[in-house]
Amino acid sequence: MPDLISLTNIKRHYDVGGEIVRALDGVDLKIQQNEYISIMGPSGSGKTTLLMVLAGFTRPDHGSVLFGDSEVIRMPPHKREVGMVFQNYALFPHMTVAGNIGFPLRLRGIDKNTARERVEHALGTVQLGGYGDRRIDQLSGGQMQRVALARAIVFEPRILLLHDPLSALAKKHPVHMQTKLRLAIIHLRTPQ
Repeated sequence: MPDLISLTNIKRHYDVGGEIVRALDGVDLKIQQNEYISIMGPSGSGKTTLLMVLAGFTRPDHGSVLFGDSEVIRMPPHKREVGMVFQNYALFPHMTVAGNIGFPLRLRGIDKNTARERVEHALGTVQLGGYGDRRIDQLSGGQMQRVALARAIVFEPRILLLHDPLSALAKKHPVHMQTKLRLAIIHLRTPQ
């Protein structure tokens, strides 16, 4: 069975004020199905760039990104089956909580009834049942982060990327949310 994700010799360099910054310089990484990994390092070490390459928001200068047997470097983000929780949430302020969570479903052409059910389930998973009609500016930082997490899992992605997903949650929530997140990920991997 092929690796779920295989990165080979990934390079991504940036020109910052005339100086070349090597954000990624020959990264090799293999991730198996149902494997959880954490990427740790100091600020500026390339963690975010690596996630952006995996999600398809940044194209590497060199290398190969395989999902299974398929090269995905030229594949647009919405076709990669990747859910991503951004560090800054990336929520749409003009949409309700339910609108934000349902956005990936709308992009994928999921019918409204199915989408509504999935949004409600995702809200329950992140302990925000009943918050669907609220505006984003009515939420705390931890609640916004949970909305971002719900949006990332609502379409049942094959791969889930989390960019510091639990940092804004209240002290009583991280352990519970880690458990819920693990259960949500296991649910995503379980054949229906």
